[in-house]
Amino acid sequence: MKKIPNFIPLQTALIDDIRIKRLNKDHLNCSGLGILIGLYFYLLKNPNLTCSYNEIDIIADELKASIPIIVTVIERYNLFEPALCNS
Repeated sequence: MKKIPNFIPLQTALIDDIRIKRLNKDHLNCSGLGILIGLYFYLLKNPNLTCSYNEIDIIADELKASIPIIVTVIERYNLFEPALCNS
């Protein structure tokens, strides 16, 4: 079993990335950023760092977020490779 690190070493370039700035602008109070980090944690727990769209309801429940917002964060901001969340 792969051990999950106690921290996620975020690249400082990610903080200044225009996609992150747009995410924060569109989803106030850091809710978008929280969903993004939650999605990263979810991917870390899965083999090959992948998930399927049929898991989004489970992810939304775990993150206490709506399914449409999870889908928006995945699809709109180009923060994930298409292979990471396949249909």
